[in-house]
Parts: sequence; structure tokens; C-alpha cells
Amino acid sequence: MRIYALYNCCQREAENLEDSIFAALGKYSPKENQKPEENYLTELFAWLLRNIDGYALEYVRLLNKVLNDQSRQKLQLLNDQWDEPDEINTQWTLQSGKRPDLKIVVKRRNRKDLCFVCEHKINAGLHPDQMKTYKDDEYLSEYEHYAVLVTLSKNQWTQKENTDISLLWSDIYKMTVIFNDSGNIEEGSFAKEILQHFLAYMEEKGMGSLSAIDVDGLAFYWSGVHFLPTISGIFGELASLPWDEVVPEIAGCSFSESGYSPESKKRWGRIGIDFFGNDPEKWVNGEKWANGFEPWRPGLFAGIIYDCKDHRIEPLNPAMGPDFVILLEAPYKKGSANEWYKSFKDSQRYKNICSRIENNRDGFDYIDGDTLYKLSPWRVACLRKPLMEVLKGTSAYEEQVEAIKQTIIAGLRIYVG
Repeated sequence: MRIYALYNCCQREAENLEDSIFAALGKYSPKENQKPEENYLTELFAWLLRNIDGYALEYVRLLNKVLNDQSRQKLQLLNDQWDEPDEINTQWTLQSGKRPDLKIVVKRRNRKDLCFVCEHKINAGLHPDQMKTYKDDEYLSEYEHYAVLVTLSKNQWTQKENTDISLLWSDIYKMTVIFNDSGNIEEGSFAKEILQHFLAYMEEKGMGSLSAIDVDGLAFYWSGVHFLPTISGIFGELASLPWDEVVPEIAGCSFSESGYSPESKKRWGRIGIDFFGNDPEKWVNGEKWANGFEPWRPGLFAGIIYDCKDHRIEPLNPAMGPDFVILLEAPYKKGSANEWYKSFKDSQRYKNICSRIENNRDGFDYIDGDTLYKLSPWRVACLRKPLMEVLKGTSAYEEQVEAIKQTIIAGLRIYVG
């Protein structure tokens, strides 16, 4: 019945839509070395701004408020009586050839039109001088323009001298909650439904309003996964750190051959950060083995296992909730195609890591490769401790981010030291 009601609602309101949400989302084109989630989210957000009555104006008001808060000014960018967003575009090109994520133009009386040039980031960082390039572009000289950066965490607020407005996705989430609950949107309407789905999507991606994890409640974790949105937010924030600076050993270690590219991921019953990919199709790099693969391309993952079915690594102490793990991984295949996997485990590099772990576990429990082979052969070493132990003594979200960060640092140094 709910689906039928939503269908009827969509039919009633379709004639008022500027464009189809499916067509809008179809614009984003995943490309190599790009994060498709950012383009997807940009197209979704832009569609809502264009099609939900009053939503774009509410966003411009938020941008005005944040600008004043961050610059300590009292600018009145728009007159609510007649100024309103007139143009909302994605995939547009500046004179320099650069392509900011989103352009919002507000038509104004007796003043230059207003233009917000928006760059959206989730886990990625900015390119060198990216925001400066936007601010200085001649195409924007006809507007009173402001450079806007929207990110998952404040760690990504770099290039501040060329950024007028810095926002978190959680700020947009909070604005959307207030707008959706304002009473100005009819209950059961398409606008109400689609905004609720947008909020649910943001929560799932760790972009919602996050509160600290109830550490004591982790003991009852196995009855639910209520804290996953917060964990997702924590790892999304931590993935944006310059880990090759936080743990300098990463830059010079042999792992760097594997393609260092920290990324927050949720899959296979786990959630955390993949520091190095271990896709065997990308293992060809100069020197090739007889089967076409160079064997030293390990994966390195730090996070929690919240569902043990895939990894088959049961928690160290179920009464203390899920385990925080740092896993060394290598692609595994059965039969003759597995020669490179055997070569990996026989390599001196792998043996050195295992020896280093044996001599210094730094408070972690250790599962060796032989034990893991019987459980999940894709994992060749595992450092772990209960998540409750990692978060012990914390009560604020920021404290928990720092506790997990320090635990990752300790584990990484054991592997790459």
C-alpha cells in the first residue's frame, strides 16, 4: 500500500518536477581514479534543490549564515521578498576548463546576481589550488561569487584562505531534517517522502547527525547494529586523514607498491578503511611472474567485523561486542592459479611481518596465517581487540574518533614498521 500511495503521489506531482530524478542520477559517469559516490550525491542533492519547493532557498540561507559565522561579518546576501535561486547546475565548466560540482545562481534586484561555486567531497581531498582556481576564474566576474566546500569531516577543510564557506554534509543533513519537519511540507506528499529517503541515505553513509557510541551498550551489540551509522561516520572522517604523514613509515614501506589509497568501505560484514588494494588484476607491475602476477601486493584493512559469516573470525570476547581488526590480506584462488598466493606467503616480506608481530603485539591479539587459512584464506594476518576495549573511557564522539585513530596508528606501525 505504501508503494502504491507513493506511486500515486509521484503521478500527481510529476508535472511540477523540473526533471526526472532518474535522468539526473544518470548524468553521473563513474571514471577511473574518481569517487562515483561524490558525483552521485551531487546529482541527487542538486535534483532536490531544483524540485523541492523552498529547499534551495533554505540552503542559500544556510550558506549565508555560515559565511557570516566563519567570516565574522553581517552580510545580507538576499532579500527573501524577491530574491530566489534561479539556476542550479551540475557538470558545468569554468573558463579555466575546471568543473566545479555545483553552481547555484540567485537572481537579485539592483545588485549583481549571486553565485555559489560548490565543491563536494566525501573521502577524497582537494587538488592543489583547486579552490583558488574557482575563485579567480574570469567567468565568475559577472557575479558576486563565493567558493563553497562541503566535506564529510573538518579534516578536509584545507585551502581555507581560498574557501569562503566550509560545510559538513552533516550540516546539510540537519538543515534537511528541520526543513522536512517545518510543517511547510504536506504529510504524505512526494516531497516529504523523497526527503525522508535522502535523510536515510545520508545516515547510511555516515553523513547524519552522529552521536557517540554507547560503549556499555556494545555488550548487547549482537542484538542489533544500531551504532553502524556512527561507526561509518568515524571511518569516513578518518579515511580523509593524510595517513602517509600520520604514519610516515607507510610512504617508504614495501606496501606502497600496492597502491596506497585509503578509502572507507562497508562490505563483507565489515566496515572500516582499506589502505591498500589487493585486486589481483592490478598486480602486474613491471617484473612479472610466470603466471603474469607479481606476488607482493597485499591489502591492509582497519575496521570492525560486525557480521562474521564472510570472514569466519569470531569475536575475541562476544560479551564485549564486535572486534576491531587490522587485517593483512592476499587474493586467494583454488588450484594452479593459486601459485602466486603461495609465493606471497613464502616471501621474506611476509615472514618479516609475522616475526615483527610475534615480537611486538602492542596489546593486540594475533591470529596467524595458518589459523586464518582454515577460516578465511584471503586473510593472512589479523591483529584485533574488542571494540569496547578500544573505546573504553570515551563518552564523546570526538574522543571516540581519536581513540580509533590511535589504535589504527598502533596497528599500522606493527605491520609497516
